[in-house]
Amino acid sequence: MKTTLLLVTAVVLAGCIPPPRTDNYCAYDRDCTNVIDRDPVNVVRQKLAISRHTETRLDNQCVDCILADATEILQAENGSGDMACSVRLVREGDVTEFNTGSGSIDSKADFDAVMRLPGDVKLVDEINWCGKYVVAYGCARRGESLAVVPIAPDMAGILWAHEYGHVRGRPHRDADSALMHKWVNIRNKKVDRAECDAFRKKPDSRR
Repeated sequence: MKTTLLLVTAVVLAGCIPPPRTDNYCAYDRDCTNVIDRDPVNVVRQKLAISRHTETRLDNQCVDCILADATEILQAENGSGDMACSVRLVREGDVTEFNTGSGSIDSKADFDAVMRLPGDVKLVDEINWCGKYVVAYGCARRGESLAVVPIAPDMAGILWAHEYGHVRGRPHRDADSALMHKWVNIRNKKVDRAECDAFRKKPDSRR
């Protein structure tokens, strides 16, 4: 049976300018190591293996805070049209490093090479192709994994949760302030029932 792959991108404005760069994308002023200890028993934990290109910087502490922010967005009820989703995204093992490619995704071949690497989240320096030539924050392939670029701490949790939603098969949704809206925005935090169910469902297999 042929598998349909879904390529989805989190873009900026009209997709014609690069994402805002920051050297402080891991500037978290808190310890996020043990936040999972406060979870109620009904929370589903999704374990994500994280890797970074040699040209980027990312460590366990930074990942833990990004995933803690993503989880807070998912678990909170952010007003009308949102639901509190009992799921937590957590790091599996230490952050690893890869040297495949230049750290810049500039073509389908580059993207395919990154997608073939082990793991669930791959941090690269730039994404200039995601199904077409477009400057993007992130790009995901349904049922496989996602690639993201460094982004400011107040946006990283939103971006990672958004792209993971695509990995779990959820498309863009144009509802106001939806996490899965095609434009990545600080306000976009709301999830619906179908999205929550996708976040909570255990993967059939691991990469």
